[in-house]
Amino acid sequence: MTARPAAPEEFEVAVSFADDDRAYVRRVVVELRRRGVRVFSDDPHDVGLWGKDLVVELDDVFQRRSRFVLIFISRAYVRDQWSRHELRGALARAIRERREYVLPARFDGTVVPGLPDTVRHVDCALVTPERLAGMVCEKVGHTGAAPPARPAFSAASGLGELVLGERVEQPAPPLSVAFGAGDTVLVADHTAAVHRWSLSDGSRLPGLPRGEKLGVATRVVAGTEQPAVAIPGQRRVTLVHLDGARRRSIEVPLGSGEYLVPAGGRRFATYSERRISVRDFADGAVLWEQPCPHSLATVTISADGESVAAASATELTAVSRRDARPRRYRFTNLPGAGSLLSFSPGGEELACGSFREILVVRPDTDEVVYRRPLSWGEVAMNLGVTWFPRLRCLPGGDVLWLVNRRIALVRGSRSDLLWLPHEGRCDDIALDPTGCLVAVVTEGGLLQVYRIGDRGTPAEAGAPDAMA
Repeated sequence: MTARPAAPEEFEVAVSFADDDRAYVRRVVVELRRRGVRVFSDDPHDVGLWGKDLVVELDDVFQRRSRFVLIFISRAYVRDQWSRHELRGALARAIRERREYVLPARFDGTVVPGLPDTVRHVDCALVTPERLAGMVCEKVGHTGAAPPARPAFSAASGLGELVLGERVEQPAPPLSVAFGAGDTVLVADHTAAVHRWSLSDGSRLPGLPRGEKLGVATRVVAGTEQPAVAIPGQRRVTLVHLDGARRRSIEVPLGSGEYLVPAGGRRFATYSERRISVRDFADGAVLWEQPCPHSLATVTISADGESVAAASATELTAVSRRDARPRRYRFTNLPGAGSLLSFSPGGEELACGSFREILVVRPDTDEVVYRRPLSWGEVAMNLGVTWFPRLRCLPGGDVLWLVNRRIALVRGSRSDLLWLPHEGRCDDIALDPTGCLVAVVTEGGLLQVYRIGDRGTPAEAGAPDAMA
């Protein structure tokens, strides 16, 4: 019997996972691609598999066309028929070649039929997706980090490829937008009503009815790992867990002069004049705290909940939980004026916008990426805003600036602003945890989500204690 010749290894890594775990896995895939690794991943928006026989195609990918297979083990994984099909192909090749072909990463202790317990795995609870991607890079031999890709924005193409367009019914502006757990996007209005959609199929999901009116500078904060939102109130934050059509609420009491930070992700945060408290979306428990700088003006938190930043009128302070060493930067501003803060989705870059300049730094390396002074025309535009501006930092340090309900792209290499065309007058913009999607909501309730390309941030160094 003649052996079938081995096909070229088209992919360095093929990723096998259950749809329930897609949010974490997508961040790993984005980081791997950013570093130049050839990855196969079942993306619902990818037309490459359209029309193909998936039984044949997936078996071919996981048995013959990949150098390694990265499997994400969970209870959902062993129940999913497609995951089991992919695993059978991967195990068949591992048995045939007798080498480390299958790389397991675990969300829980679920037993996987056919996979020996003695195979070493990575515990996903102990590593960020970017960190896990860095470990995979070491395994496949990619030791250097590729420079962050720039978003493909232009005056002609606008924000990118439209992947979702919906309208909020009976909106009560101002509106805010955020990405939530399980590939969802949320819009909240001035009455704390929450509207939700699935990014996978565009279906409308159960949300929240109208409630207590929010203050002008407050907003509902969404969790990206747990299907929950944090709603600000008088000396409290209400955590609402959204499990299908069911809702479970937890009241988290706040101290006098303590408020919800208008940014979220894996964690949420509250702040007062004395401290910043990073909290768990599950029950509001304080996970870690950091003293506030003097004359606090604004606060933000990174999407992974591992870093916080605060600014006074002219000084920016960034602190990472990993080393707790404050990094301080001076910036120019108008007397007594405030500022805006935003971490990039991976938390590597931090943008600070004042009434005189936009400053982008990398706190982990204490690097100033760029300073971009505002022209006097831009200062005048900033002073004349009719709606609170927004700042969103992209991977690599570019910035989306929402001012006067229009969206501009700020790059350190450009002296001019690149105005991006968009339908309607914008209330808010948001980036998803991977930096691949941007969501925009207008004052009239139009929600649009755009794909701006696979981008990520440099991963942390591998951690031996994450292996088991």
